[in-house]
Amino acid sequence: MNTEFKIKNKNNSLTILQPFDWYYTGFTHSDGALYFVIEKNKGQLGFRVSPVFAIQLTIQSKDFIYDMAKFFGCGRINISKNLITFKVTDFKLILNIIIPHFLSFPFSGRKFLVFKIFVICCSLLYPFYNKTQSYWNVFKVIYLSFLMNEGSKRTLLELKEWLIFIPQKAIKDGQLEVNN
Repeated sequence: MNTEFKIKNKNNSLTILQPFDWYYTGFTHSDGALYFVIEKNKGQLGFRVSPVFAIQLTIQSKDFIYDMAKFFGCGRINISKNLITFKVTDFKLILNIIIPHFLSFPFSGRKFLVFKIFVICCSLLYPFYNKTQSYWNVFKVIYLSFLMNEGSKRTLLELKEWLIFIPQKAIKDGQLEVNN
C-alpha cells in the first residue's frame, strides 16, 4: 500500500507555536535517516543523486508514522508486511519543509553533523535542480554522502568505484582534460 501526502497550502504546521516540533526532531534523531540515493539512469551522467528523508518502523507504529506525515504535510507512506516507512524524496519539499524544520529544531551530536553534510550536499545540488549536473559537483556530493551514515550498507570499495568512474566519465565527455 502506498499513500502520498500532498501540500494543500503553504501553512504546513511548521510554526514555532506547534507543540510537537521538538518531538518530531527527537524521534527523527533516534529513528530517522537523511541520505542520498545514487541511481543509474539514461541521462548524461548515467546516474542521478537525490536526497531522501525517511523513517521506517514496525507496522505497530502506523499511527505515529501517519501523524508525522500529517505534521510535515508531504511525503509518502509505504506499508509492507511488517514495516511502515515515511519517506520524502522530492527535492523541493526537502529544501522547503524538511531542512527548515531541522534548522529551527536542530539535532545534536552525530546526527547534527549528518544533517550539516546533508544540507551542504543539497546546497551543491540546488543550482542544478532539473538541469544537467556537473561531474565535479556530483563527485563532491557522492564523497560527502558516504561520510554521512556509518551504519549504511555502502562500502569504501563502492565509494572508490564511484570516485574513479566520475572523472573517467568527465574525461570521456570532454568536461575534464588529462595533462600529461
